[in-house]
Amino acid sequence: MRFPNLNITSTDFASSTYDNDIGIPYILMSKAPGRPLSETWKSARSNQPELAEHKKVKVLRQLGAITHKLLHVRLDRIGSLFEEQGAFEVKECLLRGHVLHQRYTLEEVPRGPFSSETQFYDSLITAFTQHAEVLPLLPHCFTAPLPSLRDYESDAQYREAVNLWNAFVAVEEKIDTSENRVDYVIAGDALRDMIEPLDLRGTCLGGFPLWHPDLSVNNIYVDEDHNITCIIDWAFSSSVPDAVLLAPPGLPQSRDELSEDLVASFRDGFTSALLSTVGPTAVDIPASEPSSFYNRI
Repeated sequence: MRFPNLNITSTDFASSTYDNDIGIPYILMSKAPGRPLSETWKSARSNQPELAEHKKVKVLRQLGAITHKLLHVRLDRIGSLFEEQGAFEVKECLLRGHVLHQRYTLEEVPRGPFSSETQFYDSLITAFTQHAEVLPLLPHCFTAPLPSLRDYESDAQYREAVNLWNAFVAVEEKIDTSENRVDYVIAGDALRDMIEPLDLRGTCLGGFPLWHPDLSVNNIYVDEDHNITCIIDWAFSSSVPDAVLLAPPGLPQSRDELSEDLVASFRDGFTSALLSTVGPTAVDIPASEPSSFYNRI
């Protein structure tokens, strides 16, 4: 497996036990150059000044170019990377859809590694439906989704909507009712029906690309001009279907959605990087159709 030219931190020394010279578990890593993007790109509810739009555009274009690099780090199966004896192996998936919200306790969920996109998506749907059947659903109510801050003109309006939502779901304890669980199970079955007819044979590149599962402002480092200097926290990096890698990241946090303009900037960065590499010795990707990668998102 060949890694692209990405700036990442390295682990120089580490011990997970107390059996070492200092008597405690430790990890000694190289220092990431720059500063966290979180120092300037604040959350929507922060009282700090908003980061200028042109600086956000610059960051997203760079992330698009980095995504193009990751697209060419191909592995033979879908799963998470585990290091053993100095080498990396693809093993079971540790993605959020498989482990968060107590999903790691579900025994009948296939966890990979997977040899096809169909197997991967089917496992996520299985985790989703089993979650709906036996695990806590708070704060999810199918017929009354949580209010989203982007739908309101002010923070005060958003807080009022959240208070109304809390009052609504508290009546008859709507979240933990069998009706709410059935709604989510039906939604899972509908997702499975949607996946089955899709053409999930993959691209001409073969294999599956490397993906960073938590590309938030906390893990992106930039310099004073907002050039990306380093990306940290690759602990749960995984190989995934192309469509997962090519989906624009959520910023400032993964739960947030980018504006259409910033999504366009991300795709522009990817497209520019793609076109700069297309040539006689490049991967056989039609130069006239760089956006075709996004048709499956």
